[in-house]
Amino acid sequence: LNTEEGIIYDNTNSTLTKSGVQQEDILVSGVSQDNDGNTWIATSSNRPLQKVDATGTWQAYSFGISASERPMDIKLNNIGQVWMQLSHTNSGGILVFNPATEKSRYLTSTNGKLPSTKVTDFEFAKDDEVWIGTENGLAFFPFFSGITEDLSIEASRPVIDNQFLFEFEIISAIEIDAGNRKWVGTKDGLWLFEDNPDKLLQNLNVDNSPIPSNNIIDLKINPHSGELFISTDKGLVSFRGDATRGENFHHEVKIFPNPVLPGYTGLVGISGL
Repeated sequence: LNTEEGIIYDNTNSTLTKSGVQQEDILVSGVSQDNDGNTWIATSSNRPLQKVDATGTWQAYSFGISASERPMDIKLNNIGQVWMQLSHTNSGGILVFNPATEKSRYLTSTNGKLPSTKVTDFEFAKDDEVWIGTENGLAFFPFFSGITEDLSIEASRPVIDNQFLFEFEIISAIEIDAGNRKWVGTKDGLWLFEDNPDKLLQNLNVDNSPIPSNNIIDLKINPHSGELFISTDKGLVSFRGDATRGENFHHEVKIFPNPVLPGYTGLVGISGL
């Protein structure tokens, strides 16, 4: 349970500790788990990253950067890197930590070439990329695997029609579906781009869809069904997408429409792969 007065974990009724003393006034801004069963916790403190392993042993990390003491969110990628989005009121940016090497890197507009240090959201893509939304548009790092060791890895900005995509626009949310396509939420609606975002597939707004407002707050995809949940400042709506996550084995494979008749020109959907 993640609360504004600390964290209660497992079923041991234990709370987050600091310097060996039980604390109930530490702001917990995010919790994530790695493939080894370790739970990583972002806290507003001078040791902003905490790890608790399967035995209940705690370990705290500090980074010597005041900006790191106010994390807003935490996410882990498929190689175990810890990424923390940092508060706009405390310099902003992103802090990346590699537990395997215990190296970290602080990403900003000057160190990493983010469009802005005011990061609003970020998501990991299937091809070793991380996509980052800011208050000045969109950017991505093409190789997140070595980002803490190779300081030459910097952010790139997608370009459409010789302009940076969403330059000077606030990106409020990013989601990446099972087809590695990018859903981008702004204050002017919702946008879907192809795997390589040089092609716009859809733009949903109040004029062409049932979304209650163009002001997108957050996005979340159910990877099994492809359903995208869209949070706006006037309520929640979902959109049935057409990209679903493949499993490790075939199970109850379905094809629709079935049969596919001669002359049919629409999409053919296949699930259960």
